[in-house]
Amino acid sequence: MLLELMSSVIASMVVEPAKADLREALAGAQASPAIVEQAETCLREGAPLLLTKAGERPAWALTSAMGVTIGWYQPEDFLQGIHPACDATLAQLRKEES
Repeated sequence: MLLELMSSVIASMVVEPAKADLREALAGAQASPAIVEQAETCLREGAPLLLTKAGERPAWALTSAMGVTIGWYQPEDFLQGIHPACDATLAQLRKEES
């Protein structure tokens, strides 16, 4: 029950906004098909890892969700380090922004 609750909290307050932010950034950067594919891999394989982490660490899940809600964290911050495709995608996007 607690696992489901924490997964739900992270899904709605971190994972879904992170997906939306990442897709928006890709569209704005007019990313190449290779970067878009990397991003899709990140979202497909990284999101379940975040949900597993939320279930295993409920305190982290709650504080992370609260941090996103009050603006301390950006949802995409949680993608960093969760999966290699996420790291590569975020690095490429940051490179294109500068």
